[in-house]
Amino acid sequence: MTYTHAHTASIALKLAHRGQLPLISICAIQFADTVVTWKDRYNSRRDLSTMSFGQLEDIGVTPDQALIEQHKPFWRA
Repeated sequence: MTYTHAHTASIALKLAHRGQLPLISICAIQFADTVVTWKDRYNSRRDLSTMSFGQLEDIGVTPDQALIEQHKPFWRA
């Protein structure tokens, strides 16, 4: 089974919310989750800029939607 960031983060955050980890560990997990989420957004938005019209159409995104998404900063959902 391949683990993704979302799966790993889900497990870690569940442990953090149960109170089974020290506070510093909880903060580290949340920080790491945020950084990886930002990196994923940055990479996804960069990838949109290289897609052809046909590829965008395949994923159900218009060129205008792709342009708007590409120009969002990585920290904004």
